Amino acid sequence: MKKCFCFLLALIELFVLGSCAGGKTPLEQRISVSDFSQYADITIGEKSYDCIIEYLDGIVSVTAQSSAASGLRQTYDGSELTLNYENMEVPFSGSSADVVNPAVEIFNVISYINNESVTAIPFENGVRVDGNIQLGAFTAVFNKDYSLNYIDIKNANIYIKFKAPS
Repeated sequence: MKKCFCFLLALIELFVLGSCAGGKTPLEQRISVSDFSQYADITIGEKSYDCIIEYLDGIVSVTAQSSAASGLRQTYDGSELTLNYENMEVPFSGSSADVVNPAVEIFNVISYINNESVTAIPFENGVRVDGNIQLGAFTAVFNKDYSLNYIDIKNANIYIKFKAPS
């Protein structure tokens, strides 16, 4: 009986120490968005278009690939929105930029996510960040490789579905 008790105690210790070895996924983890360039579908209300979204050196650019706006590039750096189309360039100061501009809103979401106090919540297919920007609540979902899957700004009816990076 004494040997059986010692064996059982050793087995329990093995399970307890094994579970402390770091094999578990944390409930929350830090996440940040680094430079990327991805194809995406942007839906604002009932209108939708394909585009390329780039985040490079803290600047967001959205270039339309479909619709009547094909070729229009919107760039936002946190203070100035610039629209480029063919040989025309029109800058707007941040205070006069359209608040439902996708480049501005993607910039705001990324800025929120890159804030040092933001943590992501893991789930089966990746991680999720919920937060609030000027337009209201948003959800940003990342794939397991931490590439963006989608951004949903519910109150503004903006949904951005990223396509797998190539």
